[in-house]
Amino acid sequence: MRVDTRRSGEAGTRSYAAAVTSRASRPTFVYLAVGLAFATIYVFLPPSSQNVLSDAVGLSAVIAIVVGTKRNKPRRAFGWYAFAAGQLLFVVGDATWTYYEEILAIESPFPSVADVAYLLAYIPITLGLLAIVRARRPGRDTGSLIDAAIVTVAFGVGSWVFLIEPSIEADLTMTEYAVTIAYPLADVLLIAVAAALAFGTEMRAFSYRLIGASLTALIVADTLFTVGTIGGWYGTGSPIDIGWILAYVFWGAAALHPSMRRLTEEGPTQPAGFTRRRLWVYAAAVLAIPVMRIGLAFGGGTKQGTVIAVGAGVASLLVLARMAGLLGALESAALHDPLTGLPNRRLLLDRISHAFRRAERTKTPVAVLFIDLGGFKKVNDIFGHEAGDRALIEIGRRIRTVVRGGDTVARLGGDEFVVVCEGLGQEQAERLAHRVRADVASPLEINEQLIELTVDLGVAVEMAPEHGNVSGLLDAADRAMYRAKGSARARRASRAEGGR
Repeated sequence: MRVDTRRSGEAGTRSYAAAVTSRASRPTFVYLAVGLAFATIYVFLPPSSQNVLSDAVGLSAVIAIVVGTKRNKPRRAFGWYAFAAGQLLFVVGDATWTYYEEILAIESPFPSVADVAYLLAYIPITLGLLAIVRARRPGRDTGSLIDAAIVTVAFGVGSWVFLIEPSIEADLTMTEYAVTIAYPLADVLLIAVAAALAFGTEMRAFSYRLIGASLTALIVADTLFTVGTIGGWYGTGSPIDIGWILAYVFWGAAALHPSMRRLTEEGPTQPAGFTRRRLWVYAAAVLAIPVMRIGLAFGGGTKQGTVIAVGAGVASLLVLARMAGLLGALESAALHDPLTGLPNRRLLLDRISHAFRRAERTKTPVAVLFIDLGGFKKVNDIFGHEAGDRALIEIGRRIRTVVRGGDTVARLGGDEFVVVCEGLGQEQAERLAHRVRADVASPLEINEQLIELTVDLGVAVEMAPEHGNVSGLLDAADRAMYRAKGSARARRASRAEGGR
């Protein structure tokens, strides 16, 4: 492995990587500190200053998202620019509100042009979240979509019971009613997409957590705004406004942090595990619906019983579908590598066995490529296991890209991969091995540094599968890989000796 850096030695490389990460993260924490300070002093300012502060913080979030996107250069930037467009529409709404109160010197009407801008903002934000979901999980993850649907149903029932239904009974005009319920409906949409992202893959990136905090602040503020509008007690300068300011700050900080690049990178091919935290969220969403019904019964409310019953029925059906999916996932997990989603050793041997039977009928050879990544342990030691996991996912993707669609790519564990190819003779298999080696050995970018891995590759071909055995072909490829590794080590030693 070669690390592209001027510092030498493993300890020096680790400290250099930490220094690079620290410098890159500094603007995020400066922006967070200033933003949180503004949110703190907001309620103590006069109304005119509050409006200006809110507009300024919102505009700073738009700038931060654009600057962060250009600075960090994510592989897929569309989602981030969609976030910037959504935040800009929020700022337009804030500026319109300020225009009414500061220029026209009147209380901002409800609804107004500001509400149009606010509601339109949800469209690009939702599209941006969908872009991240598609980037993280290019394939279909039915289980995670069902989990997201359960959470969405629970939140939707709660929105109807506590926000939409009361607005129907409130003394509102048709336009006021439409705009009032549009906010919780938009939040339900955001919850649906955010839940799909949260359940899709496990993410620990700081930028991901900041987006979650921003969405939480936005939805809480919207909910309290709807309650305040129905109750007639919301006004400019309310502490509720702090939620929207925090939403701006968190989203801007998320774009500035270097980890934002990872949000649009493909995650593990296998769905996120059914963790204990995931189970608690799932159970809370399911139980929330009957709890609402019990609370309404004690409070004397019965009008929402039909909505709650329908919601409980839909949630129950989704639970049954999820349980059926889990049984299938358990079977799949027994045959696939949990990190890359590639077949594991058990499934690999089965695939080779099937290849032998087909080759026996067609009288064609079966080839196996055994790939080992030299020095990969240093990636984990220097950059951490999460970076190592991302590198293994990328290696698996590269191998799948080079080989044919019908070939089997498997991960045996650690840094060992195997490719099974039907119908390839020795010469054809050697050519494919050369392409795989060249593609896998090209530099990987990890934490803004280029990493080059040495690739040792062995090829074994069974020309008469009717007389061969599955494990024997795999062992032959393994021995060929070790011979290639020994030859490469000898060549490096010879060059080093010659250099002296």
